[in-house]
Order: sequence, then C-alpha cells, then structure tokens
Amino acid sequence: MTMVFLFLLLLGKHFGMGLKTDSYFFSLMIVNYLSYFVQATWKAMQPYYIKEKIENPKSASELYSVLLNSILFFSVVIILFYFLLTNTLIELEAYQKDFLDIYIFYILVQNILLFNKSILNLEKYFVSYYLVDIFIYSINIFVLLLFLEDDIKPLAYSMIIATTLALLWQFYLIFNKISISYFFQRKHDKIKSVYKNSTKEKFSGLLYGLKEPLLAMIFLSLGEGVYSLFNYAHKFSAAIYQVTSAPVINRFISKIHYLVAQKNYISIDSQIKTALWETVPIFIISIIAFYLSIPFSMSLFFADTLTTQQINQMQNFYLYMSIFYLVISFEAPFATTFSAFKLFNYKLLLNGLFFLFICSIYLLFKLSSFDYYIYLLILILAQTTNLLLYVNKSKKYLKEKL
Repeated sequence: MTMVFLFLLLLGKHFGMGLKTDSYFFSLMIVNYLSYFVQATWKAMQPYYIKEKIENPKSASELYSVLLNSILFFSVVIILFYFLLTNTLIELEAYQKDFLDIYIFYILVQNILLFNKSILNLEKYFVSYYLVDIFIYSINIFVLLLFLEDDIKPLAYSMIIATTLALLWQFYLIFNKISISYFFQRKHDKIKSVYKNSTKEKFSGLLYGLKEPLLAMIFLSLGEGVYSLFNYAHKFSAAIYQVTSAPVINRFISKIHYLVAQKNYISIDSQIKTALWETVPIFIISIIAFYLSIPFSMSLFFADTLTTQQINQMQNFYLYMSIFYLVISFEAPFATTFSAFKLFNYKLLLNGLFFLFICSIYLLFKLSSFDYYIYLLILILAQTTNLLLYVNKSKKYLKEKL
C-alpha cells in the first residue's frame, strides 16, 4: 500500500489534477476493461489446475502452457483490434490517444503477470503476489522522480518495462522452483471446460466492470481534473482494501480450492468466517484513519496543486468508495467460494442484474442530471444487493453439500 500511495501522490504532485492525469486514469480504465476479454480464457482455471496438480502434475504443466499461449494470442488480437477501431471508427481526444497508444501494449504483460500471480498463489507462493507490485511501483516512482518533466508518456513505457522485468522473476519461480514445464501446445482435455467457465466468469465480470466506463463518462463530463480527483479517491480506497484484505483472501483462495478438490465441505463455513474476521475490522479502522487524515495530508503534499475545495471533494469521493469497498470486503470470501464450486452461471446472473441496474440509473442520471453523489450511493446499494444474494445462495449450497 505504501508504494501505491507514494506513486499516486508523486503523480499528482508532478502533474496536478488535469488532462495529463485524466489521460493516465482513462488509459488505465480502458486497459483494465479490455483485459476482461483476455482473462475470459483462463480466469476459471483454479479448480481445474488444482485437480490436475493433485492427480497428474505433468497435465497441470500442460494446462498452464496452453493457457499461457492463449493469453499471448488474445492479447495481441485485442491490441490490433484497438488500433483498428481508434484509427477508423472511434475518435478519442488527442491527450487520451497519445498516452493510450503506448499503454495499450500493457495488456499483454499485465495479463501474463495476473495469470502467473494466480498460479503462484495456488502454489502457496503468497509473498510473490506483492513483491512484483512493489518492484513495478518502485521503478515507476524512480521514473517519476528523475525522468519525467512535463510529458507523462514515458510513464507508459516504464510501466511496460517494469512489468516485463517482474515477469522474468515470476517465470523463474514457475519453471525452476515449482518445476512447471512449458509445452508448445494449444490443446488439453480440460481446456474446453476452462474456456467455457472462464468466459462465463469474465463475461459476468465484463458486465460488472461496465461501472468503470460509466463512471469515467460521468466524471470526465464534469470538467478538467474531476475524473482524476475521483480516481485518486478510488485508488486510495482500493489500495487500503488490497493491503488489509488481499493477503487473507489470497490464502483463502488457495485453501478453498484445495478443500473443494478434496470434498472437505464441512470446513468451508469456518474458513469464510475466519476470513471475514481477519479482514473487515482492520479495513474499517484503516479507512476511517485515512479519511480523517485526508485534509491534513493532502494539503501538506498537494499545497501547490490542489485547492481546499478539491481536497474536500476528494475526501467526499473517498468516503463513498470506501463504503463501496467495505461491501466488497464482506463479499470477497463468498464470491471466491462460488468460483471454487464452479457456480459461474449464478455469478453471471448476479452481475447481469447489476449491469442492468447501473445502466438504468446512468440513463436516469443523464436525463434528469441528479447529483453524481446519488449515483455513487446507488452503486453502493447495488453492490450490497449482490452481497446479500451471494450470502443467501452460499448458505443454501453449502447446506445441500453437507
């Protein structure tokens, strides 16, 4: 969390809240959203990989290889598709396209990084999940401090280069420490099931993730720098969630997939309760502490680039997004359990309902021009509905299994 906060603070201090930071956060949103299409090839692989690892390690290596090859292929296709669209049908603002034309290549390295993170997490290399992020942000902080003047485009190159270097270390762990072998092949007897369920998983994520471009359209329409203010608040709350919840949830993911593979269903409920007790209280304490510190810390760090009104606006955005991530922290163990049980149809249904709801509210927002804070509040209520449905279905499903 320290590296993320430092990077964001230096980014804002260096460029302020304007078109350059808007272009960075806009490009980040586009790349993350397009990555859903790549992740649709592998995101549901965990239960299949664990089963193969227990029964046939060579087959697990083959599955890893096939999925890695798929990620490479589909990433390149999406990058080419992006350039085709933006040079023919879709017209982006010049400040957006200049940065995004470079940053779009991050899709390739980012998706391999996330895939390797998932594999290493299942293999119980939990610390590696964070070390790569620390390394990547360290490189980018170094670039911000020493090389960037008034041009933000070098940051796109540094993100790609730093992530590529982190991949080399991941591959060292995977091929040398875990002893996974690489096979140049595209077929595996489980690959159709992985593709099918990954498509369901990520299509539901695609529907759910539509909230990001909708939020971008709302805040980009409010004037220069407002979108950056919102993204700072969003990233701060997300970073606190990652630090307080991700270490527990990553271990929980590994435990749950092994429990399901071994059909040890009786232990799952206690694991969910333990995960909640280890994440939610510390997250609440952390978000309150940071909320109270915003006026002082932002004034101290951004004295030359932010007005008091902008700091207050950032604090308000942070409050809403922290409540949003609080709901997610309650939901995370249940959503993970759904994936382990391969209940992808239900996740698709829930996120489909979420998609229809937020799109309807967005249309109302555009037609009636109600306050954007109301839209954020409705977003929280929609996420809370998802949580309640996850909990209800999870209890029923575990009861059936027991």
